Amino acid sequence: MKNAFRILMLSLLAVAATGCASRGPAAVTRMQAPGCDARWDMSNAQAIQVDSLRTVQHSFEAGTGCVAESDGSAVSYAVFRLPRYREDYTLQIDSQINGRSLFAPEVLTLDASGKVLREVPFERFALRGDRLQTTMFFSQDNADEQYLLMRSARQVVGHGERRVVSGSFVIPLVAGVLPFLYMQGTESEGEYTYAHNGVVRLQARSNSPALRRNLQARDAARSEIGFLMR
Repeated sequence: MKNAFRILMLSLLAVAATGCASRGPAAVTRMQAPGCDARWDMSNAQAIQVDSLRTVQHSFEAGTGCVAESDGSAVSYAVFRLPRYREDYTLQIDSQINGRSLFAPEVLTLDASGKVLREVPFERFALRGDRLQTTMFFSQDNADEQYLLMRSARQVVGHGERRVVSGSFVIPLVAGVLPFLYMQGTESEGEYTYAHNGVVRLQARSNSPALRRNLQARDAARSEIGFLMR
């Protein structure tokens, strides 16, 4: 029984240490125009593919990918090339909490010349778990939208938020010859700051029912293979 108690205490300490260690990078809340682009550059746009096995990921870091504003400040930005796809599709955009920092996104779609066609403001993103998330819909009516520009929403950068995260964990223990499970609920309050830096993920999925079924079967098969290889 003493060994079981010792294991329990060590496990609880490990969980506590893990929670304290997740600091992440500091939030970048101020950027200046010198050294930044006068206008967004579309020449190195990262391509997004529909139903790709890989999610497109981009890291906004201090000192890279910034565009100057008229008041002398600057914002982070990145340009992506939208799919040339014949069917309707959806694009899911996630901005993930990283330590105490959360990239504050807003999105514009552009035509081939860089003209703004559609805007998705920061308010269209909803906090779900550990990320801000929104979904965009594309059809043949949006054929002129060839690029997606994502930039930091400077009107909210520097603002702080609080959130409460609930969870649980299970620790298997052995007392004598009888095993048992110790279950513990957790609840923590975290603070984060909307920032110019952070990590975003983009994933495009077809709206075709037949293709959607094929993707679900593919994802299920990948999950089973991953489980068998553990």
